[in-house]
Amino acid sequence: MLRLDDAINKAVNTLCGRQGDDGSWDPGCEFDPSATALYILLLRYLHRANAVEEAEFVRYLRHEQLRDGGWAGSPDSAADLDISVLCYTALRTAGVPSENEALVRARKVIKTQGGITGIGFVPRVMLRMLGQIPATALPYLSPRFIGLPQRIRVPFLRELSFLDLGLAPLSLLRDEQVRPLDQDRSIRELDLKAVRWRIRPSRKQSDPGMPPLQRLITSIFWRGLGAVSMTFRLFDSLFPPVRSRRKVSQWILDHQGSDGTFAEYLTPTVLNLMALETLDRSASSAIISKGLRSMETWIGRDTRGAWMPLTPSTTFHTATLLEGFKRLPSVEFSALTAARWLFLHQASTSGLWGDHSPAGTPAGAWCFGRENSWLVDADDTAIALSGLHRFRHQYPDHYQRGISWLLAMQDTGGGWAGFTPRLKLLGRLPGGFLDPAIAATVSPDEDITARALIALHPLCNATDDSSGAIHSAVQRAVTFLWNRRRPDGTWFGRWAVNYTYGTAQVIEALLQCGCGGDSRTRESMLWLMSVQNPDGGWGESKLGYSTARYEPGPSSPLITAFVLRALITDGTDSDPASERAVQYLLTSQRSDGLWADTGWNGVAIPRMTYLRYDPSGFVLSALTMARDHFNHYRSRPSSA
Repeated sequence: MLRLDDAINKAVNTLCGRQGDDGSWDPGCEFDPSATALYILLLRYLHRANAVEEAEFVRYLRHEQLRDGGWAGSPDSAADLDISVLCYTALRTAGVPSENEALVRARKVIKTQGGITGIGFVPRVMLRMLGQIPATALPYLSPRFIGLPQRIRVPFLRELSFLDLGLAPLSLLRDEQVRPLDQDRSIRELDLKAVRWRIRPSRKQSDPGMPPLQRLITSIFWRGLGAVSMTFRLFDSLFPPVRSRRKVSQWILDHQGSDGTFAEYLTPTVLNLMALETLDRSASSAIISKGLRSMETWIGRDTRGAWMPLTPSTTFHTATLLEGFKRLPSVEFSALTAARWLFLHQASTSGLWGDHSPAGTPAGAWCFGRENSWLVDADDTAIALSGLHRFRHQYPDHYQRGISWLLAMQDTGGGWAGFTPRLKLLGRLPGGFLDPAIAATVSPDEDITARALIALHPLCNATDDSSGAIHSAVQRAVTFLWNRRRPDGTWFGRWAVNYTYGTAQVIEALLQCGCGGDSRTRESMLWLMSVQNPDGGWGESKLGYSTARYEPGPSSPLITAFVLRALITDGTDSDPASERAVQYLLTSQRSDGLWADTGWNGVAIPRMTYLRYDPSGFVLSALTMARDHFNHYRSRPSSA
């Protein structure tokens, strides 16, 4: 126990020393290398690249290149075509010669994966605006569509309105805004002139495993998109949409955040800053500079070079560390300043999901980053509310608004999705039709539902839930989770890898809701203990997202922390497994007192892109739970 106390104290000292003056933490959340590549391409497009800084980004991209020559969603994943093309283009744009050995290997990977015609939408936009591919490689998006009022859009398009933050700038990017790269920095060596471009990526042309109905609907979609694209392109060439362009420009300016970015998210910020270049330069220069200054504060730096995250992670990490401090009275002041920061950064507007929430739902959610009222989400809101639970009487109005918003976001089936509920038409499309990133916003999942339960269940009492609304929501969520249980006793993990994490998160929630006596809970707990690694930790291979079953992997402090929390919540039966887990976490603690997720176990899009979180908040929470648990049971008098 002495060693456990020492490890906790060491971690706390480091974390308190790294807490910002405002009470927040943001150690950074690393995304795949395409984020860094996008940033390089943006600065080149805007003619604002700094040679010294760019060299650090290039160093990072070269370090992250796989042995086969491509780039991937995580260091242990296979090369991805979109990521590889973006990284290749960024290196060429930064001046790396095409005959460079690293780029020769990269070209072989791009060719092996079907060639450049298989790239998706975002890489095509960047290559088009840098003059590398023709306009026909992209669907034409008329600003008339973006200018349509919500009330007259057809229901399907109305449900897609939350994508306007990315679509609006695309409607302004025209041929005259293209800025071709110099010949010695172009990617002409990829045989671009020999390509016959279609708006449907070649790798999406056919899928033998696709159900017939889904194949038919997908084919109709792409054909329809092509026809609509040609129609609007012709119409706008005959009748230029000058007024619509002005409206879209104003819409973009109205949706720019106070920090100058767009939803504090890299992709829409890149696209919108490029679109702002279409405005009068005297008006746009200061606006663009403001956004770029904020993006500079996102940059991570380490021994590999400089890298750009997809978004800041301030709220997420502040909330998880606040939870980690819950059982540590010695750091109450740090916890209080963190709580104050979270309450001050609670959204004051309904954001892009407002149209899909019940009438009268108050604003009150949290985002993943810092100042992002546009893309608040249920997951970070649940995590924030859990950490803020003990401060709810000091900020009663703020806390209640958060609870009310979370309740309003519950899907009719009882679960919670990452972002928005009740998108009926999108939810009825055949599985897999939507891009995975879009599907993740409309599909309730197990792990976010579990975290919502962990936040809500402590409020199921006469004082906090006089109306019974929270109790009703909890019961529906419990039913949702039981319905999602797999035959082998596991639950899918959407936002971290994978069944081990998902099962642990759900078990913790179900145990808190009084389901410990259910035989299914015991079976799932036994499954968790059966997959504990010899070193005492838990981990899993990302291969499970392809095989749809648990695949063993090396132990991870992040995943082990989630399982340890479930074991401690369960009670004494799992003490040997808990003690081994604690030993693993003590052994994996770094010299600075913190922990690292070297396996990139955070998930952005399964099978595609992953995240590297700082797991220290989760680990600290699990270790303090374990310490208190061991102290409690070992201090009890013997029954003998």
